[in-house]
Amino acid sequence: MHAFSSAAAVKVDDEPTSSNDEGPRSLPTVHSRHHPPPIAQSMAEIEELSPPILKSIPGTLFEYTSNDVRLSKQGEYDSGLEKSNVLTQTIEYILRGHAARIPNTIWHSRSLAEQDRNDDIKEDNMNVEERLNAMLQLLRRIEEEGKVFVDLRSTYRCQLVMHDSATASVEEEGFDDDDDESNVIDAREESSWRVEQFKKTYGAEPGPSTSIYDIILDAISVHICNTSSTKDSLHWIRTANDLRLKANARYAKDVQTNMEQFNVDRLSTPTPLTFNAVLRTVANAPYSGKSDEDELRDMAIEVAFTTYDSMFHHRILERNSATFRYMFEVLAKYFPENTQSRGNIAYAIFIACKNEHVLDEDVLTALLEKIAPVGSDHGYEFDKWIERDIRKRFNPSSPNLGFPLNFSNMKKTKRHDKRSATY
Repeated sequence: MHAFSSAAAVKVDDEPTSSNDEGPRSLPTVHSRHHPPPIAQSMAEIEELSPPILKSIPGTLFEYTSNDVRLSKQGEYDSGLEKSNVLTQTIEYILRGHAARIPNTIWHSRSLAEQDRNDDIKEDNMNVEERLNAMLQLLRRIEEEGKVFVDLRSTYRCQLVMHDSATASVEEEGFDDDDDESNVIDAREESSWRVEQFKKTYGAEPGPSTSIYDIILDAISVHICNTSSTKDSLHWIRTANDLRLKANARYAKDVQTNMEQFNVDRLSTPTPLTFNAVLRTVANAPYSGKSDEDELRDMAIEVAFTTYDSMFHHRILERNSATFRYMFEVLAKYFPENTQSRGNIAYAIFIACKNEHVLDEDVLTALLEKIAPVGSDHGYEFDKWIERDIRKRFNPSSPNLGFPLNFSNMKKTKRHDKRSATY
């Protein structure tokens, strides 16, 4: 047990206390897994927990030992998750504390009472960009720890296989004093090859979780609204897309190597937020349409449509109302107004939304106010469709908004959080 584990575990595993002095109920009515995750409530706590993680030597927060070689593949994988669990939860706890201090994140409204939050922020000199960089540092650190774990595991496994192979060779053929240098080189090459194979067959490295990526992605999506330069906007769009790719790559590793033996771990399974936060980042990026922003426009369109397509082809995820709302906002921001091509794309997105049964008021508002406001011209067929089938039918106060039930009967079921349409 590492010295890091015990102090952090106390912070993470604390049960929420009652708001009065009556104590907890004798018979709980809500299972603990339905409680909201704990959030670091003060900067003092964040500053206490972060340095021991960031300053630690790679491979010391949780480690693969020679005893783990004796485990089965599933046992070895489960052992890695168990060893990394305290670190994972601690970093999630810290990140939620950071995110709670960034206005408009999903954690901001769930944290402290407004007055307590304001009092705490007065003592906090970090701006949002510094806070995001601190969050990314913690992510990189736990990614590094997971990589070292798998590297060490692969080395142990390789040594065991090479030792058994060498022992068998000696028993069968005897020892040859005339082995030349080429045999030594061949052995080294075989060893390197085996190490790489063992790395590929482990699955997702222990440590990072989808929740870690999601917390940071949500924070980036609200911060990008306040960027002051095209360079900054490009940086945060690129960063958000990289985080999505990393999160999805972890899931792909688990599917590729572990699906046949046992269930893929939920910590590596992406959520709708993992994709929709990237779309929200692109939709929120400042863009005025000037010629010096062509690179931003091109990257924004590429990232948005690639993310949209990846979500459609994902094994377990489904697009939801937030997906289509942000796609309409991206389309309105980066494509020329009053063009037939924009109308055609908007129509295709709406049909996809209808087929997913997730039409809601936010989607319709984005379509009517951002894509096709009154007086816009996207071609006769599109404009006729908007007026006849959308604008005249849309009634926010009527059941199902004035559309057939099967247009929207899954809108809450597919949300990341059924209480909110943000993701």
